[in-house]
Amino acid sequence: MIDIPSDGNERLAVVGGALLIASAFLPWASIDVLGTTTTSNGFSGMGYLAPLAGAISLWVVYMREWTAFETKVTTAVGALTVLSLGVLYTSLENVFAAGYPAHYVTVSPEPGIFVAFLASALVTVGGYRGMRAVGDDLSAREAGSLEASS
Repeated sequence: MIDIPSDGNERLAVVGGALLIASAFLPWASIDVLGTTTTSNGFSGMGYLAPLAGAISLWVVYMREWTAFETKVTTAVGALTVLSLGVLYTSLENVFAAGYPAHYVTVSPEPGIFVAFLASALVTVGGYRGMRAVGDDLSAREAGSLEASS
C-alpha cells in the first residue's frame, strides 16, 4: 500500500509529480496540416521532460527523507519544468510541426500542456514551502542548542 505523506508540502509535490506523469498521456497540441488534424501528447518534442520531472519528484519524496537537500531538488525540478514548458508553449509550431511547410500548419494548445503547467507549479510550491519549513525547523533547533549551551 502506498503511504500518503503527512506533511502538506510533500503532498503537494506528490500530487504535482503524479499529475506531471499523467499529463504526458493527454493531448498537448492539436496540429492542423492542410485540413488534416492530429494531436500530439507529452511524449513528443521536449514533452518527455514532464513525466521525467514527475518521476524525480515522486522519487525524492518517497525514497528519501524530506530534508533541506530534497526540498531544494524538488523546487529546482519544478521550476526547471515550468521554464521548459514555457519555452515549449511559446514555440509550439516549431516543436510539433517540424518537417511541415510553416504556412500550411496551424498548431493550437490542448489541455495536457496546461495540466503539466499546473502540476509543475505544484511541485515547485511544495518544494519551496518544504524548503522554508525545513529551514525554520533548523533555525529553531540551532537557537535551542545555543540556549542550551549558554
